[in-house]
Amino acid sequence: MPGRKEGTNKAGGKTIAVIGVGKSVGVTYISISIAHYLRSLGYRVAVLERNKESHFSYLEKNLWVNRENEKGFRYQGVDYYKDVGEEELLISSRYDYYVFDVGTGRNAIKEIARANCKIVIGLNCEWRMDEIQEFYDTYGKEEWFRQANFIMNMSNKYNNKGNKIIREDFYYISYIWDKFKVKPEVRQQFRSIIGL
Repeated sequence: MPGRKEGTNKAGGKTIAVIGVGKSVGVTYISISIAHYLRSLGYRVAVLERNKESHFSYLEKNLWVNRENEKGFRYQGVDYYKDVGEEELLISSRYDYYVFDVGTGRNAIKEIARANCKIVIGLNCEWRMDEIQEFYDTYGKEEWFRQANFIMNMSNKYNNKGNKIIREDFYYISYIWDKFKVKPEVRQQFRSIIGL
C-alpha cells in the first residue's frame, strides 16, 4: 500500500485531510465515515468542513441535532464544524483527531499537504478516469502526493482502472450504506490507511 506518513501537530491532535480528484466522488461521505470510525475506537474526534459546499449545514438540519454553537454540532459523539475558514482554524488538544473535508481544487491542496494523513478519493468508473489522470498530471510530482493514500470509492479490487494511471496501490471501498456505522471490511481499510 502507499506509504503512510503520520505525526502529531504542535497542539497534540493528529490531522487527516480528505481531498477529491473531482466533485461528487465522496469526500464528505468518507470524511464522516473516518470520523465515526475513529470515535468508535474511543478517540475524541472533530470533522471540519474546509470547503464551501455547506454539506454539514444540510446534515445538521436533517439529523435534527442540537447545536453546540453557530459553527458546529455534535452527532454520535463526533463534533462537526461547518464552513471553517482559515481565520477560524485553531487546532487544540481538545481532540485526538481532526478530519478535514477539504473538497477539491487548488485551495484544498494546501490543507492536504500539511496534514499528518493524506487521503485522495476518486471514482473508479470509465467516465471519471480523465479526472484521475488530470489530478496525477497536476500533482503527481509534489512531495505530499507521494505520501498520500488513494481510495477508489464505490469500487472493488477487481475493477482497478485507476492503478494504470497513477501506478499506485489503491484502497477499494465499496458503497458505505451507513456513513455513521462503518462495516467490518471498510473498518479494515481505514485501519490500514490511518494505522490504527
